[in-house]
Amino acid sequence: MLLGVVLVYLSPPYPNTVLMGQDFLLLHARRMQFARDALFSSGYSLPGWYPRELFGTPFWSNLQNFPFIPTRLLVLLTMDPLGPYAYGVAVTLSAVLAALFTYLYLLKIGLTPTACAAAGWTFACSGFYAARVAAGHLPLLEAYPALPLLLWLVESHIQQRRRGESTRTWLIAIALSSACVMLAGHPQVAVYALMTAGIYVLWRDRIESVKVIWCGMIVGVGCSAFALMPMGMLIARSTRLLALAAAANDVAMPYGRLMAFFLPWRDGVPPLLDLNPASAFRGYPNLAYFWDTVCYIGIVPWIAVLGLLLFFARAKPDEDQRKMATFFALLGLTGIVLSLPIMQQAAAFIPGTIFRSPARLLYLTQFALAVALGGAIQAINATQTAIAPVVVSLLLTLHVIDLGSHDRRFIQRGSRLPAAESKELGRILTGVGDGRAAIDRTPPLLLKKTVDDVGFFDSIMLARPYRMLLSLAGSPPELNIQSFDGSNLPSRALAALGVQVIFTTTARQDLSSYQTILGINIYKIPAPSPRAEFFSADQVRYLPTKEIHQALRDTNFPLSSNLLLAREAMPSVAETYQAGKDQSPKVEYRRPDSDRIECTVETNRPGYLRIIESWDPGWSATVDGIPTTIVPAFDALLAVPIEPGRHEVRFVYRTPGAMAGRWISVLSFALLCGLVWSSGARSHQ
Repeated sequence: MLLGVVLVYLSPPYPNTVLMGQDFLLLHARRMQFARDALFSSGYSLPGWYPRELFGTPFWSNLQNFPFIPTRLLVLLTMDPLGPYAYGVAVTLSAVLAALFTYLYLLKIGLTPTACAAAGWTFACSGFYAARVAAGHLPLLEAYPALPLLLWLVESHIQQRRRGESTRTWLIAIALSSACVMLAGHPQVAVYALMTAGIYVLWRDRIESVKVIWCGMIVGVGCSAFALMPMGMLIARSTRLLALAAAANDVAMPYGRLMAFFLPWRDGVPPLLDLNPASAFRGYPNLAYFWDTVCYIGIVPWIAVLGLLLFFARAKPDEDQRKMATFFALLGLTGIVLSLPIMQQAAAFIPGTIFRSPARLLYLTQFALAVALGGAIQAINATQTAIAPVVVSLLLTLHVIDLGSHDRRFIQRGSRLPAAESKELGRILTGVGDGRAAIDRTPPLLLKKTVDDVGFFDSIMLARPYRMLLSLAGSPPELNIQSFDGSNLPSRALAALGVQVIFTTTARQDLSSYQTILGINIYKIPAPSPRAEFFSADQVRYLPTKEIHQALRDTNFPLSSNLLLAREAMPSVAETYQAGKDQSPKVEYRRPDSDRIECTVETNRPGYLRIIESWDPGWSATVDGIPTTIVPAFDALLAVPIEPGRHEVRFVYRTPGAMAGRWISVLSFALLCGLVWSSGARSHQ
């Protein structure tokens, strides 16, 4: 079984190629490299702030940046994320674990090894999983084994209790596994798995056992609060709670796409899989409708479902078998029903967005179909006829060929940037210095490795800088997007945001081309704003937030010579200074690391020091060692008041909620110890 899984996802590392995964190459690999560089540096610590996108975003707070799940840690600590092996190993590792845990769970409930292996291979090789390899959804892939893992542990606890034996070991495993799955970078799948496991306990056992297992899962999740608490606070100040239009990638399972359970290619495929225009994905608004609705798991599992229906209609299974079959039938149907557009329309009445794409609930259906296949093989073998092994062998052979060939279409390798061109692009990026760049999504990954990009690609963005970027781009204020190419910004906005160079495959008529490498047009921005700049009091305007964004949208408003602050920041007493010979202010900018900014400011006039970095409550500032208030400039950037003279200004970022989360984790671990002790005592009695 495990060898079969490896063969499906095997991708030999041909020279100068990488396993293709769109989101991984554009997003996860760079953040993994950022974390790896920080952890292996002299500080040996994980950064709280990520300056590489937008105007900087929280790093530690966002679990998608750095999941603490063991599989990610193993890959991160042993492999170069930008190398030829990391992604392929991570994909295969998660698939192997999904197969193994499915096997162990079904073995625990009494299926034969052959039936368990067939179900395990099927779940690990489902189209739901394989498609996301090409899409690059690494955090979701890492969370994928969660459901069979939790069901295996819960069932083991139930059986141990029924035998009157101590359940301490299994309770500890349930709690720690609950913590681990919630630390995956895709909490949506983890939550589905935890809820299913909780309902499974209620379905399978008496209320006393339910209470113990539920408590174990709850305190296990509490142990992960050191990461979940900052994540929750980040969501509260992110675009997820803004009144925005529906996101283009918030996909429910279209009724027409239900046919993809049987005809996976009926609506075409994305260009990543086939460049032939005749094969293009059609009939739906965007490609997200393809990636989030791939659900093919083969024809044989559906034959197995029909066979089991006939079996249960004619035979008389015992009560336990009937109960288990009913649970998985309801689980499969629930996944389909809750994924449909009608359920998304009902959920639209709930303000904000927590989980996108209800089509991902098909995760539950995929597992139920895999279990059905195992159950059908068990039923065939139970007939003990001479033809039973032949039927099973034939069905499994057809199934492996059918599903395996479907999956292999998603396993592709692509070329990396040649070394000579990579070196030349690196030389150009070095010249950016403390400024920012604007890079579209088509240039190779290496471009974004060590430079701060004014664009972004994320599902959780800080609300303030997001709104500022939309205003500068002239986009509708209700626009709901997860990706923005900074290269599309007008030159006025690029200069104001400190962008020094653009990398794009699109020709721009408003800028003079500097150089072209491998079809990538490189433009330099004239007179970009410095990363740190002093604005005297007469350059500061205090406006309501709405008027600030109106000014940002006004192409005639001079951004470089004005600083816009919220009206609430206006001093109660007019600022004055002694008349004399004006001196040009001097600002020296330093960045010791991503969590610290230092500036030396010399001026003979009062005003504000503005830093092109996202405002966030985690930032604190001191002027000459004295704490000072940070004011949002342009509603999104850092600014602090400065008096005449020479001053040392320091900004430090500390992750909001990190300390509270750690205390909750410690308390939860203490509660877990108490729960385990009391559970063992009851078992002994």
